[in-house]
Amino acid sequence: MIPGWRRTLFAAVGLAAGWLLFSSGGRAAVFWHSAPSPSRLLFFVHWESSTIKGRFVAFHCLLETTPSDQPRFLKVVIPTRLLHFQSSLLEEPARSATWFDVKTYPQAVFTGHEFLKTGPDAYQATGDLLLKGVHHPVHIQFELSAPRPGVLFMIGTGQVRRQDFGIGSGTWQKSSVIGSRVILHFRVRFIPGS
Repeated sequence: MIPGWRRTLFAAVGLAAGWLLFSSGGRAAVFWHSAPSPSRLLFFVHWESSTIKGRFVAFHCLLETTPSDQPRFLKVVIPTRLLHFQSSLLEEPARSATWFDVKTYPQAVFTGHEFLKTGPDAYQATGDLLLKGVHHPVHIQFELSAPRPGVLFMIGTGQVRRQDFGIGSGTWQKSSVIGSRVILHFRVRFIPGS
C-alpha cells in the first residue's frame, strides 16, 4: 500500500504531466523556445525629423501550439538593459529612470493569451505587456510558418504608445520631440522544448 504522502505526490505529478501534454479539448500541446539566431526584436521611434531604430540584443520566447502548429500561448521576456539604439545620443537616456529605468525594472514581459486567425498562416495576438511596472493590453500581428520539421518561424509587427507605460518625461514627454508610437518588428526562430 502506498503511503498517503506518496499518493499525493504521484497525483500531483500526474496532474502536471496531464497539463503539459493536454490542453482544452484534450489535444496534445507542443512547446517551443526561441533560438538566439536569427531571432531579432527591433523597434522604431520618430525623433524630431528622423526615424530611429533600436533593438534588444537578447530576449526569450515560449510558444505553445497544437500539434498542427496553431498558437495557443506566447510569453516573451525581454531584459531591458540589453537595449541598443542606433543613435548614441539616446543610449544613456533610454536606460535612465526617465525612460526604461532598467535598474528598477530589469524585464519587460508580454503574455499573449488570445489568438485570432486572420489568414492562412496569419494571426493577431491579444495580450498583456508589463513594462516599467505598468500592465497594458497590446495587439501584435504575425505569420507563423514551419519550413521544415522541428522549426517554426514567427515574423510580425506591433505597436505601443510609450506614454501608456510612463516612458519619457520632462522634455522627452512631448510627442513633437519623441513620437508617441513605437513600432515593433520581430522575427523569431523556434525550436522544440519542454
